[in-house]
Amino acid sequence: MINVHNYENASTEKWQEENVKDFWVDGKNIFLENGNSIEMVDLVTKDRICLVEKGYQGGAVAYHAGTLYYIDSGKRVVRLDVVSQRADFVDIPKCRTLAVQGKKLWFIHEKEEVGVYYDGQTQIVSAVKSAPTSNIVCGSKYAFFISKKNKLQCIDSANLRCQKVKCYDDAGNIVNESAYNVMVYNEEKLSLFVSKDQDYEWSLCDYEIEDDK
Repeated sequence: MINVHNYENASTEKWQEENVKDFWVDGKNIFLENGNSIEMVDLVTKDRICLVEKGYQGGAVAYHAGTLYYIDSGKRVVRLDVVSQRADFVDIPKCRTLAVQGKKLWFIHEKEEVGVYYDGQTQIVSAVKSAPTSNIVCGSKYAFFISKKNKLQCIDSANLRCQKVKCYDDAGNIVNESAYNVMVYNEEKLSLFVSKDQDYEWSLCDYEIEDDK
């Protein structure tokens, strides 16, 4: 069962899906992993397209402007045009999670290093390591991830400078719990998977980038 919760009107829709192992939401589409295949489903119309019938390794998918990026069974990053179904390989190191930010493709390496692929070139962000539980996710200016110390950090896409991030709950309190994963809700809010009161939960937070000067 997939629960689709709308924070704007506090409504929840339940989907009954067969054999779904994982899913990702990007814009108006939801991507479902079923075994080693990937389906794209329109959140409004529920129309669906099978993008990858077999060969998907699992653990990472990213979509932007009609292009799907995923990791195949050989741990190669595949770039797929969802209309023409033409595919090619992106020459970046073996990685476990992906995120698209315009023309930039962010990734977390198998060794937990964070990097970006842009204009045919790959660059690893120096002295940055992620938690093994963390995605890499993007807003318009920053790529967000959880550090190996379980703290939320971001990388400025313009200069690749890594900075700390402060998160606040609805009451304005700083969220200090250990974080394990992060999702982008919109440009003002992030959703953090945190440990709290001996339990784990997703928490919707406002955030600001800390000035580390």
